[in-house]
Amino acid sequence: FSRVTLYTPIHATIAVSASLLGLIGFSRWRGHQAVQSDTRTVVEQAGQQFLRRLQSRRGTLTFLRDILNQRPNLTAPQLAAMGSSAVKHTLHLLGAGLIRSAAEPDWWAAPRPVSSRELTELQRAIHQRTRLRGMWRVPSTFVAATSTPRSFLVMLEPLRGQEPQAVAGVFDLQPLLADFALANVPPRYPIQLLEGDTAVYRSPGWREPAADRRPLIVEHPIAIDAARWTIQMQPGQTGVVQTLSWFTVLVVGLSIIAGMGVILVIWILAVRAWILQRAVNRRTAALRRALKRVRQLAITDE
Repeated sequence: FSRVTLYTPIHATIAVSASLLGLIGFSRWRGHQAVQSDTRTVVEQAGQQFLRRLQSRRGTLTFLRDILNQRPNLTAPQLAAMGSSAVKHTLHLLGAGLIRSAAEPDWWAAPRPVSSRELTELQRAIHQRTRLRGMWRVPSTFVAATSTPRSFLVMLEPLRGQEPQAVAGVFDLQPLLADFALANVPPRYPIQLLEGDTAVYRSPGWREPAADRRPLIVEHPIAIDAARWTIQMQPGQTGVVQTLSWFTVLVVGLSIIAGMGVILVIWILAVRAWILQRAVNRRTAALRRALKRVRQLAITDE
């Protein structure tokens, strides 16, 4: 009986502790899922905003293409004035011009400020791109990387006619991405944009993974023509994170209080049962001694 009395509160304590740990683990898992879902919604919205931003930049080149399709005999000064106006009124557009097959680009407004080395590498990338089959039939967008840390976003709009040619626009990629992140992503959401495995932009609040802890990262792919990016976003201190943090603390605190209360009641009942058991044992021993004495008196002659 004493073993059963001792084992019962131990088993109950283990069961309550396991239930408490399970509740805490479930709360953390649900919180992680809610934070991930909230961050995924934000990063998808940011990806849609980024595509609209790129389409608006393409609108300038589409306008130039339509003008040339309607008036193919514009003079060089008119083309230069048109290119300069496009660069002046389009944010992050460095240069615009005409690309022909197997010929150097005819810049109406040369990309500036761009070094001669970067310009050479940029024109080489455009030339390699125009050698692809089907390039002169559909709009094209691609990233031209250079040996310097600078990269360029190139958009091509093919023109009608017998000779393969297209309107080209060159954008400064890093400032374009930084301006997009500043205008469309709240600072509490750290992001970075990857082209393949290379980070082309990273917000100041981005947290690198540590040896003992890896921050939550949600990814969303972005594609426009041949350009492929991946937006990675970390939750940061969002409203959902703060709410879940307080909720988790509240649940853990209440669970600990409730668990300790249950364990205390179990042990109080166990101690009470032990005390009663000791009293019963003492009474039983006294009764046995009295019974033995009575039996002795009944069979022994004085």
